[in-house]
Amino acid sequence: MLRDDLSRLLQTDWGRRVMSRVLREAMLDTPVFNQNAMAMSSLAGKQELGLWLDSLLREADMANYLKMIAERYA
Repeated sequence: MLRDDLSRLLQTDWGRRVMSRVLREAMLDTPVFNQNAMAMSSLAGKQELGLWLDSLLREADMANYLKMIAERYA
């Protein structure tokens, strides 16, 4: 059910934009190191959630996931 919902979301322009923005906020391409342990914990939590969502999106609809990535860097 969730997989189908995410697939439908990725089939829309606005859905891909929203998911792309959420994944950017999750700092998937950024190191989370911080000298402040509390800040680093917060950043690591964001990244963990982003990795989980990224995995779900890939499983739901790889073609539109790749389209989302291409649109992000276009």
